[in-house]
Amino acid sequence: MQIPPSPAPNTILLVDDRDDIRVTTKWFFTTFGYMVDSASNAEEALLLFNPEVHDLVITDNSMPGMTGVEMAHVIKLRSATTPVVM
Repeated sequence: MQIPPSPAPNTILLVDDRDDIRVTTKWFFTTFGYMVDSASNAEEALLLFNPEVHDLVITDNSMPGMTGVEMAHVIKLRSATTPVVM
């Protein structure tokens, strides 16, 4: 009997301008088996975002430059089915 391969872990895009929160949150999710890409601002996150890779986006709203709400709008234009948690 052959055991089927386990599915790839879910991948999260984490966006927060505060290093301490971003590092701690990334550690938390990786501890539970998630793959986590992180960005320190919305502009960087939009460069990283790939709807074929990222199953979920977790973001802060209050960031310098583009806010989390503005970034979420752009993400939804690119991929209406990708959940964004703020």
